[in-house]
Amino acid sequence: METGKRSPVWNYFEELRYKSVRCKLCGTVMKKNMIRHLRIKHPSSFDEMEATRKATTFAGVIKEQNKQSERRCWTKKYCRRAGDMMFACVICGVVLRMPDGLFSNMKRHIKSKHPDVYKSESEIAKKTLLESLTKECY
Repeated sequence: METGKRSPVWNYFEELRYKSVRCKLCGTVMKKNMIRHLRIKHPSSFDEMEATRKATTFAGVIKEQNKQSERRCWTKKYCRRAGDMMFACVICGVVLRMPDGLFSNMKRHIKSKHPDVYKSESEIAKKTLLESLTKECY
């Protein structure tokens, strides 16, 4: 696959001059509808390509979700369950009411009562975000 050609459909076609492509399986030259050509003329290759595309897409979604949860869930480190919808701050022991999965109350508590911890964690989160954005750009 050439640089810039991220779709798995390019495994079955080669780019020619004048915005044309050639099917590597049968040699047909066309200007568009590569996926349609695969689906109609080469159904087994189309199924293989679709499976690859879905697996790649699914893996990318899981990877992105993991990145996002790493960035925004640093407050979990400072919580322990203290009952139904109740969490205690591990730094000072204050119990806060929070729905499961929503840590904004704890984040606000840490920001106001433990500003040094909040500043440190915020800087780490910003650094992680900048690194991930830099990697995606290059």
